[in-house]
Amino acid sequence: MVKRDIKNISLSKLFLDLKNPRHTPSGTEADAIEYLCDKEDVYPLARDIATNGLSPIEMFAVIPVAGNQGAYEVVEGNRRLCALKLLKDPELAPTKFKSQFKRLEKSFEGINSVRCVVFSDVDDASIWVERNHSGQNGGIGRKSWDADQKSRFIRDKQKNDKNKFALEFLDYSERESIIENVNRKGRLTTVQRYLSNSKIRELCFGLSLNDDDIVCTDRNKKTFNDLSKLFIEDLLSGVVNSRAKKAEIDKYADKLIHLETSDSPRILKWPLIDQAPKTPPAALDHSSGRKISKETSDDASTHDAGNSPTENQTDRTTEEGSKDKTDPDFERNNEDHSGRHVRPSTQKYIQNHSNILDGLKKIKSKKLESLYCSLCNVSLYDNTPLLSVGCWAFLESLAALAGKGPNNDFISFWSKEKVKAYGFQEKETYNAFNQAVKRISEHGNTTKHHGTSANFYGHQLANDMEAIAPLVNACIEDIIKQSAEKKSG
Repeated sequence: MVKRDIKNISLSKLFLDLKNPRHTPSGTEADAIEYLCDKEDVYPLARDIATNGLSPIEMFAVIPVAGNQGAYEVVEGNRRLCALKLLKDPELAPTKFKSQFKRLEKSFEGINSVRCVVFSDVDDASIWVERNHSGQNGGIGRKSWDADQKSRFIRDKQKNDKNKFALEFLDYSERESIIENVNRKGRLTTVQRYLSNSKIRELCFGLSLNDDDIVCTDRNKKTFNDLSKLFIEDLLSGVVNSRAKKAEIDKYADKLIHLETSDSPRILKWPLIDQAPKTPPAALDHSSGRKISKETSDDASTHDAGNSPTENQTDRTTEEGSKDKTDPDFERNNEDHSGRHVRPSTQKYIQNHSNILDGLKKIKSKKLESLYCSLCNVSLYDNTPLLSVGCWAFLESLAALAGKGPNNDFISFWSKEKVKAYGFQEKETYNAFNQAVKRISEHGNTTKHHGTSANFYGHQLANDMEAIAPLVNACIEDIIKQSAEKKSG
């Protein structure tokens, strides 16, 4: 094995390869720089270097320049060298890029030398340069990550990944033998395309992120697996495909929603990662408010998240008497015999905020006051579709009173700028408002206009209305302010 020198070499001693395969042979470095800036994305690379520095896991490959003692030509790393030269001296940049590199120069701390491996000549370096740029090459070159592997890396590093739901769903399905590894290749993007539809993600599969940013579901395991098997079958047969448009995906969502399997009760959320939870929950029958027994539950072996009472625990009595833990008041105020707090009772109504009601009285809108009172006094689970339309109507009317035009919807009315004007400066706050408002709009519109599809997910509706309560209150205060200004004017 040939040993080669590794040394730090000053940038002033390094020159671009004028015969770089990235471009036709250049006469001068200026020609090479112009081509690399125009065609090879040098500016984004320079911006990244200015922000994060050079990659410490990649060296430059260089060869000595004949007749120029101490000078070297870069045979691997020309884009990086070009970026460094222009960061150091923006005047070398083509005219249309000069101003951009001058801005970068101000934040660039400066790199005067780089680590290089010195080859004797081009032939000596060529085998390694080729392996770096000719693809997998039968396994001896670089093998790029596929979409699954990229998303898994991002997930493990807790970065924001648009494919998070799809990756966890496919990983879970593979562990449950719903899909084989060979059949999931190249399907991540398609799965994410469907799971980005809120009806499929939330109403069908019950998927959401918990406080630790982990993908969870509130479906019991049997229901979740049954729906997953159907979805995977459709994925492999081509019914679920990457060419589907939004209307087709909505139609597919409606098909899943109206399956008998989808009618099973919701349970305490459990994470898809690694394994499903290990104890069956006591599910709630929303029509009667009673707990479903082991015999009537969809799946007696259904897993739970491990922090809610097991079925045996819910049958115990307290030392104070024989009060059953299925009583909501007992669940809300007591602990089980192990010392753990039991799961709170299910929310039955949309939360009534007195400051919102007081504000509505001040603006003297009988319509909005009546709507809000009705929304907060109608049972969530007996009337979720009705409440979905009612919440949509409430927000539409509120936004109209606040100045929304007839050709706009309330989503666009409560823009980032409008929310900031209300005093909410945090990006996360706007995102939470925006996502909740979008869901209310989508579920309300679907329930209003579709012949069979409707929103039956009361948990989410109640949470969305709670999430936007500060926004609603701020909007009401703005209406009051506008009214006062008109009177004084």
